[in-house]
Amino acid sequence: MYGEIWKWAGTFRTSEKNLGIKSCLNTFELKKLLDYAIFWKENNTYDFEE
Repeated sequence: MYGEIWKWAGTFRTSEKNLGIKSCLNTFELKKLLDYAIFWKENNTYDFEE
């Protein structure tokens, strides 16, 4: 769909940008996000549509 536009898709960022977290924190923040999602699912925090 996007061809060669986003070659970087699916890889962790290795350089600093003006938005988001520091690149060295990528794996830690991803783990935290997934832990939140597991909690939300197990505790029916949100409706299915959300």
